[in-house]
Amino acid sequence: MAIEILKNPLKRNPTSSGPLTLPPTFDTQKYAAKWVKTGPAVAAAAEREYLVGAEGVTADGWLVWKDGDSSVKGRPHTVALQSGEHTLLCRDRHIQDAVNAIYGNVGKERMQQERRGETIGGIPVNEQSGMLNDARLASVIGSDNLEEGDVVMNVVENVKRVSTPTLLTST
Repeated sequence: MAIEILKNPLKRNPTSSGPLTLPPTFDTQKYAAKWVKTGPAVAAAAEREYLVGAEGVTADGWLVWKDGDSSVKGRPHTVALQSGEHTLLCRDRHIQDAVNAIYGNVGKERMQQERRGETIGGIPVNEQSGMLNDARLASVIGSDNLEEGDVVMNVVENVKRVSTPTLLTST
């Protein structure tokens, strides 16, 4: 047996995520958190964030979170990792909740486009493609009572079951 956990550590934080655990003074009800490698990425995260897939929608950038309850007040909260030093950034929780909702809607819209046959794997389909969506199927087979997403199986006539003989090996 290589590793065995006999007992959980005393005073273990239930929300512990290793070295990137948020400090106890970080208010998760008020702020959303993001860890960024210290350097130019911190300044880039402060710029307005363009939401990919939502045309013309941007969100406020991230601010450096200052550890106000530490012995060194007003200093950025950083953590040293093997890959480098990382800085804790924050922005208002309601802004991040809105960003999450927008990205959720983008995903739902893409799923609906796929279901309607407008895209295949996210790639737009032109009308001359071989993919038949529900509207084209309804116009071809004359059925107006298809619901969106319904699948009509093709009728296959004169089906004959073919069985393959079992192979025997001899020694």
